[in-house]
Amino acid sequence: MKETIVCDGEAPPLDAPTNDGFDVIIIGAGLAGCTAARLFALEDLHVALVEHHADKAAFKQLCTHFIQASATPTLRRLGLDRLIADAGGLRNGVDIWTRYGWTGDVAPLDENGEPVFGCNIQRRTLDPILRQTVPHASNSDRSAQPLSLS
Repeated sequence: MKETIVCDGEAPPLDAPTNDGFDVIIIGAGLAGCTAARLFALEDLHVALVEHHADKAAFKQLCTHFIQASATPTLRRLGLDRLIADAGGLRNGVDIWTRYGWTGDVAPLDENGEPVFGCNIQRRTLDPILRQTVPHASNSDRSAQPLSLS
């Protein structure tokens, strides 16, 4: 798995040398950006992940934290299912009452016969966990200039 360069902080000078050695450049280190960066890195691509927050513990303030069961295969592929459970994430389901009666959430099984379920976890917990799963370049000979989107 290739490493990912996370660029944050101040914008470089306009005459700063650029690095064109990336296969993919992703703008935004939120849930989608970090997920995409990790999936591309798992495919052995060199990824630059650009975020305007310098604080790696930043999280989306106004958002729900109900992850639906359809996300479970991706969570497992990223190794997030165990990390979410270890951080206190709770399995969830849905029961809905309509004027026609109840409809319940019957947990489907994945291709391995494992139940597929959703989970509840606060974004203040989930976002930093997801950022930690993105492989960061530590001793890479490829580097990136710090970039800022603000």
